Amino acid sequence: MRNRSTDHFVWLPVRFGCVLFILLSVTAATVRPALAQPELKIDSSISEVEAPDLFVMNHLNVKILPTTQFYVRNGKTATHITPMNVPFRADWLVRVIGVRNPVTNNFDASAIYINVKDMQGRDWEQPAADTGSGGRFSETGVITKVAETGPTSNFEADGFRVRIIPSSQVSFRGSLHSLADVRPGTWVHFAGRLISEGVLVASQVIFLTPNLPPLTPALANDDSPQQNESRRHVTLNIVSEDGELGEFEGKFKPDQMKGWHLLTADSSVQERARAIGTRLIPEYQNQLPLNDPSKITYRFFVVEEPYIRTCIIGKLGIILVPRAILDRLKGDDQLAAVLADGIASHFQLQRAQMPTVTSFDEISSLAGVASVFAFETTTVIGGGIVKGVIDHEAEIRLEAERARIALQLLDNAGYDPRQAPEAWRLLGPNKLPKDLSKLEAPRLSRVEAGILHAQYPQSPRVVPAAQQFANPSATQM
Repeated sequence: MRNRSTDHFVWLPVRFGCVLFILLSVTAATVRPALAQPELKIDSSISEVEAPDLFVMNHLNVKILPTTQFYVRNGKTATHITPMNVPFRADWLVRVIGVRNPVTNNFDASAIYINVKDMQGRDWEQPAADTGSGGRFSETGVITKVAETGPTSNFEADGFRVRIIPSSQVSFRGSLHSLADVRPGTWVHFAGRLISEGVLVASQVIFLTPNLPPLTPALANDDSPQQNESRRHVTLNIVSEDGELGEFEGKFKPDQMKGWHLLTADSSVQERARAIGTRLIPEYQNQLPLNDPSKITYRFFVVEEPYIRTCIIGKLGIILVPRAILDRLKGDDQLAAVLADGIASHFQLQRAQMPTVTSFDEISSLAGVASVFAFETTTVIGGGIVKGVIDHEAEIRLEAERARIALQLLDNAGYDPRQAPEAWRLLGPNKLPKDLSKLEAPRLSRVEAGILHAQYPQSPRVVPAAQQFANPSATQM
């Protein structure tokens, strides 16, 4: 006689196993196609370049992979190009073929097609030099530090650590004749490639002496009446963007006092901004005599501007710091990041005052990019307000240059440059949300984060404040 209870016991696991097998089969059939993402083709313009290997288009973060192929489109034909020679710019119209990465949510590009008109005047037809990972740069700036001289030399300029190797093409202009003549304050144009350790290995370098106009008396003479007046600390309560101090009685109305700003009365706040700004100024500037045309006499003033959260860049050397910045930022490292951006803006202003444009045109022919900008009207550029007439592409370029210089100033002064992106994130909105994690990173934060990743692969050094020199070049108010 059959035992039904035993028979049930025997067949139940078998039935359950069959059902489980069927469910797993159905699940596998459902999951397998999801893992194989379909390849898509997107035609759109680049809205933002966040890093050398990441840009935004059509609200997608397009990720450039080591396997990504690059082509230049000319009508119906396409020419394959060397990937590392592509200097992506905002507003370029591109075609991207790739798949969405479900893990990173990026759009991983397998191929990118660029219009030929966007690549005209660039060196995309030449193979990239085998100098390691990173992008190719061609820049003009002032040397702020010389580490070594000789066949293999290292110097800092325009926010880069630059290395000259025996194969680098080196030439000299003006009164310079050899590397022994090169020192901080020398101007340089260099082209090369950024390698994985964060150093730019130069392929071409041109050193030249600056040809700057004479300084105006107010900046050249530290004993000017304006400076003597500023030491009274009695009734002087307003400052102009030219650095002139004045006295104002009654209720101050900015709309009626164009170019003038109300000074913050708290002397401890003024002193804090001066001390941090002073510490950031490159050492070579301290060594220049007051009447040297290359001298920038930096002066820092904290002003009552509740709606401005970036430095106001006035006459060469004048940096006005809205009190709102000090109230919002958390520490000296973040405040130093904003002041460093202002100091970097004055490097750009000084370069714009060079009258020998033809020599820079000759230098710039190495990269096909002009290095001199005409500054005439007030325009908001990235982190600072400077006097300039520039287009969008030049604005992006100037912003990245200022970011590089500012991060290097922070690093050399012993501040933490990794606080810089957070500083700009905190300064972004008019009112901070209760949950700071909801704050979006503005473009400058993303630019600086990309530079830190590319040029500071190791943790930047942080020098204790006690080891910092007292910089005499910043005039006290």
